[in-house]
Amino acid sequence: MSSSEDHTPTDVAIDGNESRDRDSDSAAAPPADLEEGVTPTSHSNQTTLDSATSGSTPSDLHQDLIRSKILQDGYVPSSMLGTTAANAGAAGETTPNTADTQTPSSLSDHVAASTETPPSLNPHGLPVATIPNVEQAVEGSSRVYSAKPVQDEDCLVNKKQALMWTVIFAIVVLIVVTTSVVLVKRQNDDAETNVSNVNSQWWTMTNTTIYEFASSLPGDTVRALKKDVATKTKNDNVQFAAAWYETPAWFPQDKWEPKSPQSQAWKWLVSDPRAVSQTANAYTMDELALRFGLAVVFFATNGPNWDNTTSWLSTSTDGEEENDLCLWFSSKVPNNDRYMNEHIRKYDQYVEHCHKNGFQELRLAGNKLVGTIPNEVSMLTALTTLSLNFNELTGTLPSTLTQLTRLETLECYACGLKGNFTTLVDEWSTTLTNLTKLRFPINALRGTIPSSITKLSKLTDLRLYSNRLAGSISDEIWTKWKHMLHIKVNINKITGTLPTLLADMTRLKSLTIDENLITGTMPTQVGKLSLLQQFGFGDNRISGTLPTELGLMTQLQYMYAYWNRFTGTLPTEFGMFGEMLYMDMEGQKRLAGTIPTELALMGKATDCYLGNNFLTGSIPSELALWNASMVAFSFGHNQLTGTIATELATMSQLIAFYAGANKFTGTLPTELGQLSSCGSLDFMDNLFTGTIPTELGNIPVLANLLLALNGFTGSVPDSVCKLFTPTDESKEIQVDCKEVECTCNCTCDNPYDSLLTS
Repeated sequence: MSSSEDHTPTDVAIDGNESRDRDSDSAAAPPADLEEGVTPTSHSNQTTLDSATSGSTPSDLHQDLIRSKILQDGYVPSSMLGTTAANAGAAGETTPNTADTQTPSSLSDHVAASTETPPSLNPHGLPVATIPNVEQAVEGSSRVYSAKPVQDEDCLVNKKQALMWTVIFAIVVLIVVTTSVVLVKRQNDDAETNVSNVNSQWWTMTNTTIYEFASSLPGDTVRALKKDVATKTKNDNVQFAAAWYETPAWFPQDKWEPKSPQSQAWKWLVSDPRAVSQTANAYTMDELALRFGLAVVFFATNGPNWDNTTSWLSTSTDGEEENDLCLWFSSKVPNNDRYMNEHIRKYDQYVEHCHKNGFQELRLAGNKLVGTIPNEVSMLTALTTLSLNFNELTGTLPSTLTQLTRLETLECYACGLKGNFTTLVDEWSTTLTNLTKLRFPINALRGTIPSSITKLSKLTDLRLYSNRLAGSISDEIWTKWKHMLHIKVNINKITGTLPTLLADMTRLKSLTIDENLITGTMPTQVGKLSLLQQFGFGDNRISGTLPTELGLMTQLQYMYAYWNRFTGTLPTEFGMFGEMLYMDMEGQKRLAGTIPTELALMGKATDCYLGNNFLTGSIPSELALWNASMVAFSFGHNQLTGTIATELATMSQLIAFYAGANKFTGTLPTELGQLSSCGSLDFMDNLFTGTIPTELGNIPVLANLLLALNGFTGSVPDSVCKLFTPTDESKEIQVDCKEVECTCNCTCDNPYDSLLTS
């Protein structure tokens, strides 16, 4: 057999049959070098193999293979247990000295020792990789082997080395894990330190925005802050920066300038010790958001210059009561459209901000708010009422109002709003489904009343008068408005006709569509609106006759029918208006006939205007029944005749009596001097004769006395002249100076001349 250097693993193959033939021809004696008591080791394996020569016999090869198997598996054949040490010596084997076995003294020594390249071939040229196939080589042997663990000192040393390396590995793993934990904790501590210190950084910023500030935070700090937000802990208010920066719902896309309302609100918020406290007394996240939202509203609407800022922007340092949001100043306007129309800005203390569900009402009517309603108003998530009447706001309403899903009342009378009402309704129709009152009168809203408004299924009160709305109200809307209580869309440019569908709106209490472009006739079905209290359809293009069915509206208190194109006569059924307070039928041009005496049954009436028509006949004396309530009535610019009934002088509450431009005759009743509350008497352009009654001087508040274009003679009584002094330009007396001598501040020119030249 050639030397081991001439062979490679691919050159050697051991045939099993050839091996069995060799075993049968050989002596069946155990190898002489393995006797009982001799325990070869893995260290002796190399020594034994090195002692072999390249000229070994098949028997030697067989024994070498067995020896290799023993040395590899650590077991001794039972046939070898009886051999002696002498046999081993006779075979020329040397037992290795355990003292020569070196254990690596260090990790580096062990690594160096383990990197030595072992011989790849045994002394007989067999690759070490083929040793496990020794079982095939000895399969035909007649010897019977039994295994016994080999336990020598080298084996124990190897076990100790394995144990040592296991311990070393465990120590290394422990060191790595401990180091990682320490680093992570240090990183978290740094993040928490940043959370604590970042607030002071905010105060030093001058030219950067909050957005840039938030985006510059380290990632670990942002994660720590986000965790704070999620768990609602109170680490530091700068958690808002991280939340708004990473969550669009909290942080707007536009940048906050240092002097913006948001920046000012932030600085106020973090100045409150309870906002940055880590104690149980700290504000919750909901409280922080509410306070921030209110502060932005304050700064965005010129809060420092409000009429009343009582308790606003107080903090926990101002005391518990001052700091209570529920006690921050709130105002209200009397809920009466007559006051609204006259722009009366009366308000009083109103402290019912809060109810069982928290901060639910924000009322700041007539408080001189100037500016734009900010998006952050949506942070008042429990809000059910938002009332900003009679202020000087600009722009339109923020789209974020859609987030106030609990909102029930949204009103802004005469507050300067602009925008497209159609767009606003389309946005609100899917989220503000709890709205019951939508009131934006006296503003500059454009667009139409869209059909999407019917999705606001709880809406019962719609007030949009005095805007710039156009288009018609579809039948779909009228059909689905059966539950409506108030519809006020007067003073716009709405077109269309009054539908017969009105008959189904039996709950309706107010319907005002006057001063629009409504055409057609008045449907008789309106008589079914038996609960209607206010009906306005004046200054349109409605024609035809006035339905007698109107008299069925027995609860009617206000009827505005002025300046239309009605013909015919005044229905006597109007006498059924027992609750009527204010009736205006002026300016029909073609309305004729006499004044029904049945009108006297309107015993509660305070205002009755029938001027600018073609009424004939006289003023019924029965109207004196109005004596307890009537404040003003007008019959001017008609074709009325006859005399002025003395009974009319019993109206002690009357402040204005307009009867000019008719064909009245006779003299003025001296009883008119009993109208002690009357400020205006207009009898101009009639056919009166005689002298001016001195009793008129008994009316101390008389400021306008119009007697020109009549047939009066004589002079103006001194008692009357005393009421009109030259220094008081607010008062006026008109007479025909050519026929009547006037020694006081009289106007002698023809009043119609001024109208023709103006």
